[in-house]
Amino acid sequence: MKLFAKGFNDLLEGFRLIQHPKLRVFVIIPLIINILVFVGFIWGMSAYFSGWVDAMVSWLPDWLSFLRWLVWLVFAILVGILVFYTFVFVATLVGAPFYGLLAEQTQKLLTGKEVDEDTPWKQVIMNIPASVWREIKKFLYYLPRALGLFLLSFIPVVNLVSPLLWAVFSSWIMALEFVDYPADNNKRKIDDVIRFMRERRSRTLGFGLGVWGSTLIPIVNLVSMQAAVAGGVKFWLEEHGQLPKANPASGAGVAVR
Repeated sequence: MKLFAKGFNDLLEGFRLIQHPKLRVFVIIPLIINILVFVGFIWGMSAYFSGWVDAMVSWLPDWLSFLRWLVWLVFAILVGILVFYTFVFVATLVGAPFYGLLAEQTQKLLTGKEVDEDTPWKQVIMNIPASVWREIKKFLYYLPRALGLFLLSFIPVVNLVSPLLWAVFSSWIMALEFVDYPADNNKRKIDDVIRFMRERRSRTLGFGLGVWGSTLIPIVNLVSMQAAVAGGVKFWLEEHGQLPKANPASGAGVAVR
């Protein structure tokens, strides 16, 4: 439980870190991207949400019409989950190069050491293809597992625990998404990241649950991804013994425990 709480605290540290003057510029661009994506999704939800759900429940026979409200609610929740994950995927896909740069600058702030000799904005441009491809690979890891869990939601008895399974799975995926940025900057493969997470399940799930929960909160979710990147860097560095005892960031008023 202590490690689980430590993982959750990594996200809180991330929120503190992104307030550092040296990181603000690297937070603003992803923030603008998130706002644009968020506005687009809100518009799409308001325009099409009801029609999508109505189409899904139209197959219900007349003699089961008394269940229509329940089926509508279930499908509304499922559509909401789908839209939420699509929002996160699109936001991270578009913002991936900038999140990678934020992770690099956070690591530099925490360790006092350069991660890459390239100039930051040149690196953003050069990393766009690789960053997008890495996001697609993470999505391909997520998709079959999400579909399997979705199908389990329709099995009697099993569907009673499906909300808990979704929460655990969502926490795991969120942790993978944001721990991967420092891993990528340190030339680690996605398989290495998954192995790293499995060896630290409690802390990973604590961190992922915090990230998942924060992305569900309107307005907060516009900066929660940046905080998750910074928190993921702190998580990664600490587990690899790369955080100096007298942290360079602490002198600037950023608490890193």
